[in-house]
Amino acid sequence: MKLVLASLVALAVGVGLGILSTSFELGDDYLPVPLAERVTQGRPIAIVVNGDHHNFGKMQRNGKSSHEFIVRNDGTEPLSLTTGDTTCKCTLFKAGSGTLAPGESTKVKLEWTAKTGDEEFSQSAELRTNDPDRQVIRLVIEGKIFEPLKADRREVNFGTIVGSEPVSGVFRLLAFENKTLELATHEFSQERAKEKFKLESRPLTAEELTESDGATAGLEIRISLDSGLPLGALSQTIKMKTTAENLPMIELPIMATVVSDLSLSGPKVNQEKGLVSLGVLPRGKELKHTVFVLVKGPYRDDVQLTIDSVDPSTSLQAKLGEPSRDNPKIVRYPLEIIVPADATPVQRVSGGGFGQIKFKTTHPETKEFKVFVNFAVSE
Repeated sequence: MKLVLASLVALAVGVGLGILSTSFELGDDYLPVPLAERVTQGRPIAIVVNGDHHNFGKMQRNGKSSHEFIVRNDGTEPLSLTTGDTTCKCTLFKAGSGTLAPGESTKVKLEWTAKTGDEEFSQSAELRTNDPDRQVIRLVIEGKIFEPLKADRREVNFGTIVGSEPVSGVFRLLAFENKTLELATHEFSQERAKEKFKLESRPLTAEELTESDGATAGLEIRISLDSGLPLGALSQTIKMKTTAENLPMIELPIMATVVSDLSLSGPKVNQEKGLVSLGVLPRGKELKHTVFVLVKGPYRDDVQLTIDSVDPSTSLQAKLGEPSRDNPKIVRYPLEIIVPADATPVQRVSGGGFGQIKFKTTHPETKEFKVFVNFAVSE
C-alpha cells in the first residue's frame, strides 16, 4: 500500500514539473506564462493587442491601404520599439512612440500598395523590441487582389498575317463590380498604320458572363485590321475608357508580323529573312536543293513569276517549276537552287553578302521578290 501511494505521489510531481517545463519551452506566442509570474521577472513584455496578422479581405490591384497594429507593454520595465525590415518597397512602416512605459500602448502603422500580378497579396514588416522573449515581432498583412476591370488576355497577337488580306480578332473586357459596361472612348496610340485599325463592341450575353470568371458585366470587342499594312513587325496599343467613372482606363497591346503575299518555305529556309542556308560546299560536286515560293492572298491565282537574275551567275543557278494548287489558299512554286560542279570558288556568307535570286512578278503590289542564298564554294 505504501509502495502504491509513493508511486502516485511521484507521478503527480512528475506531471506538474512537465507542465511547468512545457509552459516555458513553448514561449509567449503559443502557451503564455501567466502574467503574475512574468511581472515578477522585472522586464518588458511586448503584446500586439489586435494580433500580428491582418487580413484586409480584398482590394483593387495597385490600390493603396493601411492598418494600425496596437502594441502594448505588459511588463514592469520600459519597452523599446524600433522599425526593422519590410519584405517589399511597396510597404511603408511607421511606429509611434519609441519607448513604452509599463502598461502604455502605441500604434504601429503599415501602409501598402497592391503592386502584384498575383491574386494573393502578402507582405510583412519587422518590429524590434527589447523584450527578451519577443526581440522581433513580425507584422503581416495579407488578402486577395482583384481588378474591377480587365481584359481576358494580356495582349492581342495576330501572329503572322498576309498584308493584302484583312484580319480580325476578338477579346473580352470584363467588369467585376458594375452591372453595366459601355465604352466611352478608345484610341490607337501608335501613329504607324493606325488608320488600318478598327474597333467594334457588343455587350456579353448572360450566358457568356457565366463563363467569364464571375464578371458582373462585359463586352466582346473585335479588332479589325484592314489590308495594306506595312510589312514587318507591327505594334499598336489600344486605350479604352468606359462610361463608368469608377473604372480605370485599360491599355492592351496589339501585335502582328505582316508578310508579303510572296514568301519562301522549305528545308534550310529562314522564312522571315527569305534566306536559304546551304553552308560551305566543295568545288567539283554538284548540289541541288529545292525550296518553295508561296503566293497567298486575293491575287494568288493570277500572279505569275519569272526569274530575272541570279548572282553570282558563275556559282549559282536556279530553276522555277510549275505551280501547285493543292492548298486552295496557297499557290506553291518549286524553286530548285543549283551549285554546279564547276562553280567558281566564292564566299557568299553574311560577311561577303549573300547570293541572290531575283524574281519579277505580276502582283499589283509586289513587283519584285528576292531569295537570298547563304553559301560558299571552297577551292
